[in-house]
Amino acid sequence: EAVSGQQVQAELPASAAPVNRTVYRVSTNSSRLGVRGSEALGGGLSAIFQIESSINADSGGGTLAGRETFVGLQGTWGTFKVGNFLAPYDDIHPIFGNVPTLTTSILSTAALWAQGSQSKDNGAFDARLGNSIRYDSPRIAGFLGSIQIAQADTSNSTLAQQQRHAYVLSTGGFYANGPFQAGIAYEANTKVRCNGCNDWAMSIAGNWNFGVVKVGGVFERIEYGFANNSDLTRNFWAISATAPIGP
Repeated sequence: EAVSGQQVQAELPASAAPVNRTVYRVSTNSSRLGVRGSEALGGGLSAIFQIESSINADSGGGTLAGRETFVGLQGTWGTFKVGNFLAPYDDIHPIFGNVPTLTTSILSTAALWAQGSQSKDNGAFDARLGNSIRYDSPRIAGFLGSIQIAQADTSNSTLAQQQRHAYVLSTGGFYANGPFQAGIAYEANTKVRCNGCNDWAMSIAGNWNFGVVKVGGVFERIEYGFANNSDLTRNFWAISATAPIGP
């Protein structure tokens, strides 16, 4: 440190010297426990539910109902559900290439795409949202649409932000037909990052499976708004090629 304009150095006592140790541990990767079901109500209408929890099999514990958890209705008109779950903006992931292992894939863009390495309070756009209401349309001629709104509460923001009536609106349109897949999604965070901050993100992705290789691409634009009317933007784009090398 610099003290009174002079450079000084301090030596650690022998008792504080680093110690090389060998540490053994058992790790668990993405263990889940869940239950889901449906009940026919007649006329093509069904009641649906799901409770999904994380399991820490190495050390015990987990989060009950901390993942995709909801109740809802499903029919020929689509699916309506309420609870805690990911938004349509997240459905861009598998189109670009985060399959079959999603964020554990070598193609994972989770740390960059949608600012996924950050929390919702820090400006991320990819998160499970409590107090959510979502509608998914039926797939018609390859097209499907989704919309979700989440009132921010202590499950996805601070209590102060809850008092400011923060909310998240997410919507997406998706197409799949034969070897081609595409999607476009938009998400707006109103007063989630801070009071008076209105942020939004837009992403578009597509892929074509040629059999011997699947080529994909994604583009995303994020804009952060500030109280002084100055904006901060970020653009992200990527391409990928996935080739099967065995059964």
